[in-house]
Amino acid sequence: MPHMNELSKKFKDGVVFIGMGSDPAEKVKATEKVKIEFFSAIDTKKTMIGDLELRFVPYTMIIDPKGIVRWEGTPDKLTEEILKDIIKKYKK
Repeated sequence: MPHMNELSKKFKDGVVFIGMGSDPAEKVKATEKVKIEFFSAIDTKKTMIGDLELRFVPYTMIIDPKGIVRWEGTPDKLTEEILKDIIKKYKK
């Protein structure tokens, strides 16, 4: 999570970061271990995980302004260079 927090700060003017989890909101808010410093969504019924056919979590996707998935993988594989390249190619 620290890596994603850092990226969300560096790219706050060009990228919207949204974290999604299946834990109830109360549990997420009470967690002291990991602070999420960007938008969060709660999916306790795991609807999105099913709809997206995710096989593992955490999972990261980059979706361009037209709704097209431009990158997928684990958060640790997402680099500043990948984000810069995608922003350059697909920015409105």
